[in-house]
Amino acid sequence: MEASRSLLQSYWKRKQHWKAALIVYWVQFFLAATVGITIYTRMKTVMGNSISLSKLKTGFDYTIISDFLSVSSGMIAELIQQVLGLVLIYLLISVFLQAGILSVLSEKSENGVTEFCKGGAYFFLPFFKIGLFFWTITILWTGVLWLPIITNMQKILIQYKDERVFIWVVIGILVVYFVGLWILFAWSLLGRIYYIQNGVTIFKGIKQGLSIFLEQWKPVFINIIAFLLLNIVVGAVYFGIINLFKPDTFFFLLLMFIIQQVFILGRIIIRFGFYSSFLRLSSFRSQK
Repeated sequence: MEASRSLLQSYWKRKQHWKAALIVYWVQFFLAATVGITIYTRMKTVMGNSISLSKLKTGFDYTIISDFLSVSSGMIAELIQQVLGLVLIYLLISVFLQAGILSVLSEKSENGVTEFCKGGAYFFLPFFKIGLFFWTITILWTGVLWLPIITNMQKILIQYKDERVFIWVVIGILVVYFVGLWILFAWSLLGRIYYIQNGVTIFKGIKQGLSIFLEQWKPVFINIIAFLLLNIVVGAVYFGIINLFKPDTFFFLLLMFIIQQVFILGRIIIRFGFYSSFLRLSSFRSQK
């Protein structure tokens, strides 16, 4: 009961780490801008060489799309390779950011740019190893659930002539799949926190993270649900505000961009509260 109450308190009583939040915001901003500019430049180059694409303004035409893909397949493949490379870079940067966030929130360092970077660099390698462990489990979890469906899709469709049965099966598997992903994420986060707080080995951190999750699974899921609901509310408010404007002038486009960035920063702060509540859960275990 005490642990459950702490989850709600962490969003309000935890010290706001504005400098760390701004670091995360600017890193994500420049990375997203790099990806966006890369995709835009490449797509502009590809589409600029295809006069037939202008015909799509009058309506969808599968033949035009097919011809475009066959002619520009090489450039599109190159674009996909570039995007995959940027995704890999993002995964590495996300490890660094999470290490910096948790090192600051765990009060191993002060709330500053230098301290954030030091914590991110110091815990990067251990967090990367922990990440490899959980990425492997995630791949296995994905394969166990989806490979039987993909390989036997035709047989299932033939056996159940009503496609609604197949749709409901897929929906059920999706629910189980995402619940499993959140469990893995919570386990991973608790393991990282225990590693930082207690200075143990990586294996023991992962083991104790699972132990904390099994002991505190109710408040963990309460925290996850609260986190998802907060993001849904923030997203609904954002789209509600955006729909009030008509982006027909530069001023309104600029205003929409500013509003978007404010909401992105708000979501980062919500994530800080989410991590803080897990820190409180781990501290209950440490006190035992």
